[in-house]
Amino acid sequence: MSLTDQSRKECFCNRQFDVKTCSIQGIYSTSSVLKHDPDSLACTKPVDLIIEMMLKFPLDPTEVERYKDLLGQSKPSNPYAFVFGHGLWNDLDLQATVNWLDGIQAATIEQSPYLENHLWPRLFISPNAAGIKKPDQWITSQGDKALQLFEDSTRQEAATRGIEHLGTWNMSIQANKYDGVHLDLKGNLVKAIGVVNWLNMLEVEKW
Repeated sequence: MSLTDQSRKECFCNRQFDVKTCSIQGIYSTSSVLKHDPDSLACTKPVDLIIEMMLKFPLDPTEVERYKDLLGQSKPSNPYAFVFGHGLWNDLDLQATVNWLDGIQAATIEQSPYLENHLWPRLFISPNAAGIKKPDQWITSQGDKALQLFEDSTRQEAATRGIEHLGTWNMSIQANKYDGVHLDLKGNLVKAIGVVNWLNMLEVEKW
């Protein structure tokens, strides 16, 4: 599916996260960029980035197997870093989130058991704040009070599992959210900077 002329006009700069039809141009792996537009990469040795979508619990066995196929059974030369981005798919059900997280971790260790004894960087990112256009029917389960409680609870749960946490409620409370939920390009760039700073602090020499 290709972009229409109208979509090309809309899916540009700060608005590219504001239009649902723009999602077809999403980039989910470094390999796809190397295949289709290698000159757009600034780094001579780019990081092998892969985005894997697992948005429900119990985890889908097919999705889990696809995820496990991405991991090496023997230790690779470069370390892995795992970023768990969490949205609103489960209405901020803390127990469902904990089960989801534990399930992914169990699948990771089953496929790559060496991670338990080596550097295993993991970062959990909780959802951003709600906006004024948030539909009224979601205010109780996904409104700002629920989001703050969820962020605080997941920070504690992540810590007990050796996972670091990046809260995004405070940085996004006054940011533009075109539908009351999703941040625009500027807001997502702030999130991305937080992740890059976290990656930069990893002690990769311990790998």
